[in-house]
Amino acid sequence: MIQSRILEKYLLQSRFQKPFWGTLINFVYSLGLALLVVAVSFLFKKIIDLQYILGIFLISSSLFYFGWAVERLWYATIYQMIANPFSFKAFLTRIPFWFIGGGMGFSLSNLLAYKFGLVYISVVPQSNLFLMGGILECILQIPLQIIWYLFLIKNSFHSNRTLVRNLFQSEVINEKETIT
Repeated sequence: MIQSRILEKYLLQSRFQKPFWGTLINFVYSLGLALLVVAVSFLFKKIIDLQYILGIFLISSSLFYFGWAVERLWYATIYQMIANPFSFKAFLTRIPFWFIGGGMGFSLSNLLAYKFGLVYISVVPQSNLFLMGGILECILQIPLQIIWYLFLIKNSFHSNRTLVRNLFQSEVINEKETIT
């Protein structure tokens, strides 16, 4: 339980959770995914225009930004109900949020990219776009969450020893108060 509280405090105080850094990180992630999709597309299709690249960037950006938004929504709602927000059960409660956010983001961005003439989508039902977006979001978020968790473990215990010491001392004081 102490480790969970330490990670929680470190996460909430981390500069990467601030709007500027979160926006920048999601921009870099979406740019990387867009470049990967364009590189794979280039292998199968020789001519790729700028509109297609912009459309893919719009779609990948929406996946990452909607994922970040539903993660914030999870922290605003479900987070308080769970004793250990870094447990396996807590990660399972995030999956519906990721799925719905990914479905909304992917289908909305595909429709916008098609409307602006950036990508061509053949006749595909909206439900298929939603399902594909939800699955893609879960595929993206699960490794990102594992990487973020390992990053928190590494940095919260190695680079921020005073926070760990202060939290441990406050936890011990709180336990003593509850005993007496």
